[in-house]
Amino acid sequence: MRILDLDLDFFQNDIVHMVNDFGNRLNDTSIVPWSKEIVKNYLESNLGLNKDKKIKGRVVKHHNEVFYFWRELILNGKLSTPFEVVHVDGHADMGLGDLSWHYIMTEYLYRDINERIYPELLNVSKYERINCGNYLTYAMACEWIDKLTFIIHPNWQQDLIQEIFKNYDVNSGFIQLKKFKRGKKIDIMNIKQFTPVSYENEIVFEGIEKDNYFNECKFDFLALSISPGYTVKESDELIDVIKEYIEGI
Repeated sequence: MRILDLDLDFFQNDIVHMVNDFGNRLNDTSIVPWSKEIVKNYLESNLGLNKDKKIKGRVVKHHNEVFYFWRELILNGKLSTPFEVVHVDGHADMGLGDLSWHYIMTEYLYRDINERIYPELLNVSKYERINCGNYLTYAMACEWIDKLTFIIHPNWQQDLIQEIFKNYDVNSGFIQLKKFKRGKKIDIMNIKQFTPVSYENEIVFEGIEKDNYFNECKFDFLALSISPGYTVKESDELIDVIKEYIEGI
């Protein structure tokens, strides 16, 4: 099955970084949303969407809520795992800037899969808990994803983290989480000196520049995140444009 994972910040002229998605709305006069026509054209010509064939989906406020949406679909038997995610976003959302990767690979992967799917219930620090910037890695640690295609904004700044890639190489074409000794403190600067206890399944990864992506296969579900800390209020006009392609569930 295939999931289209959209972030409203992709449909702006530029990308902001290291802001609080749970604080005030982004107020930056240099950030300008795409025109409605350009958005419609990209949705149809590049992503292959069709207003007459709406995709079941949901609009969420913060991007980590997409994890909970997927979980709901899985538990209700509507979404089978593993699935492909096409991530259309100004950011990779894999954990840059926090310690989620360390927590996942030294503790989280040791937990039963039925416990893993509820990461928001775990008693962890704010640097380790699931959030809008790392939810994809949590989803991969739940064995939900077998292919991740990242559609790259023209002004994207590299935010892939080598720790989660096969051979610690972001250009390897694969993500591969490692399970290190439980509770082990891993030095990020010397991570290659630490030997994993085991390796998780490889996840196919591909990064494709915005104008080079042309989808030819149907999506089963779609999610759109508003991400208020990363999008200006003027971009809200695009929400209704995108919702024309969604059958809300």
